[in-house]
Amino acid sequence: MNIYQISNELKEIITYLEEEELTPEIENQLVVAQKDLQKKAVDYGYAIKSIQGESDLISEEIKRLQAIKKVRENTITRLKDTVKDAMVRFGIDQVKTPTINLSVRDYPSVEIINDAELDRRFITVKTTEAPDKTAIKKAIERGETVTGAVLNFNPSLIIK
Repeated sequence: MNIYQISNELKEIITYLEEEELTPEIENQLVVAQKDLQKKAVDYGYAIKSIQGESDLISEEIKRLQAIKKVRENTITRLKDTVKDAMVRFGIDQVKTPTINLSVRDYPSVEIINDAELDRRFITVKTTEAPDKTAIKKAIERGETVTGAVLNFNPSLIIK
């Protein structure tokens, strides 16, 4: 029997109890269902902790690999800058070999010296609006009515 079946069995018993009296048979079913639920919940809890541990290890491995990647990317940038600077310093535009070609080109880039002096047609205005959920929560908790928002209480499973 899985948790879903146990939960449905409990719902049926509770629905029955809302209309009928608690009989010894129903009381016995309730005890068995609760016992099954407790055992299954514990089993699920251990499974969740195990999978969470694996997930945490994966997250740590991702961080470690990202750090290695960043070091490699920084090394690539330094090596490229070193070769480029040397080629520019000695006035060499190209280095050709049978296996690799390196070249230096000038690419145009715009540098803004003073954006206040720019014509407005060159200015992009970006505006974003989003509800401040933290402020809304605090206001509702203080007893204020916030039209368009409610404070929901959602069950959360805590495993220790």
